[in-house]
Amino acid sequence: MPQKLWDFFWYNRHLMNKIPSIAAGIIKELARQRGFIPGIFLAIHTSGRDLKRNFHIHLSTTVGGLSFSLDKWINSAYFYHDTIKKMWRYAILSLFRKEFKQGSLKLPPHLKHIKSYYDFCSWTGQLSTWKMPKIL
Repeated sequence: MPQKLWDFFWYNRHLMNKIPSIAAGIIKELARQRGFIPGIFLAIHTSGRDLKRNFHIHLSTTVGGLSFSLDKWINSAYFYHDTIKKMWRYAILSLFRKEFKQGSLKLPPHLKHIKSYYDFCSWTGQLSTWKMPKIL
């Protein structure tokens, strides 16, 4: 999660509950495309080691998964970083845009000048190139 978005979670605590299902949903979709159901463990962290605000998640997945018929183990769990990154970025920015459009997103003080959905989409569009760490 880029630092520019950390404050959003402090002003919109309800969003923290939506992140795990988004992250797990991405892995589940990639696994579904390969024909298996993965095991997933996910933890939410609201700060880094230095105890400063740093909202992020840790997600671990099994190296394979159960077939859809639940009778066989399938070893096919390598997920490409770039694919995950694009899906994650799209899902997070879509969540923020949806929340803004519904009027349920509180903007951090430094973004109070943004009033219209168009302006908000324009601002989030700048984030479409954020760099994710390659820790997978």
